Amino acid sequence: MNFVTELRTAIARTLANEIKAYDLAKACVRFGLEDGTGEEAWAGKMRYVESRLDNKALGELLAIGDAVLEAYEGYKLHAFELKETLRLARTNGRRRITEITRRNLFDELTLMGCMWGKLDIHLFLGRLWPVDAMASHDPRHKTFGDEVWRHMVLNDDWSTPQLLGRLNAMQLSDEAFMELLERIVHPSVRDADEQKTWVEAINKHIARDREDRDERRGHHRHRDRATRGLSSDQHSRIEVIVLADILGSEGSLSYVPTKLPIDAAGKRNARGMARCDLVRNETISDGAVRN
Repeated sequence: MNFVTELRTAIARTLANEIKAYDLAKACVRFGLEDGTGEEAWAGKMRYVESRLDNKALGELLAIGDAVLEAYEGYKLHAFELKETLRLARTNGRRRITEITRRNLFDELTLMGCMWGKLDIHLFLGRLWPVDAMASHDPRHKTFGDEVWRHMVLNDDWSTPQLLGRLNAMQLSDEAFMELLERIVHPSVRDADEQKTWVEAINKHIARDREDRDERRGHHRHRDRATRGLSSDQHSRIEVIVLADILGSEGSLSYVPTKLPIDAAGKRNARGMARCDLVRNETISDGAVRN
């Protein structure tokens, strides 16, 4: 994959969809791109931005992409695609969590039960994928979210592997794949006892993948605790997936549930359940946890 071309396209698509033609020239200047005329932008927003990215090297495109993502990040389709392109470009498309491990994980988790647990499937998927902005291949539906609702809820004629295939889950960046695993064992998805079972299943595959990678490198690292279950407050923690090993940074992944307030009428969210937001924490050497 040519990540220079992919980044140029992802940046241009994001700006073209987020910015009106009459504001595009000024926006490009803010991101360090060459100025132009409004007539050029009106003639074609994608072409306007791409022409100003043609002479940019990968390092420059990464910096511009980061700035664009910070300005326009959200759950919209093009911001999601830009984020994934940036992540994969930084590793030249290499994924530390191997295809075999991903497939084995999905196979086992599918046999264990419903991946989205007690959560509404639309809400579960929407925390990672912009399903309400993704196009549907079915002319009866405007968005992929509508298509999921028909086939996974109303008709129940898609299997979980079919759904994951449509979402291209096997090709997610390591970061996005980790986010998916986090959501699968999140307290809003599973109760404490069930969390422990699912965390152990995930840890088993990730630990094996890491051991295989160490063996290929020709060395083994001693670990006092290869697999841990839940934290003391019973919130799920995939602690065998240490970021220093998978993503090259310190810390571990844990959860702090943040429930939406219930209003005076006793309403929660539109789908009838309180929401828990994922918070990534950093584990400090003294054992404290810092947001």
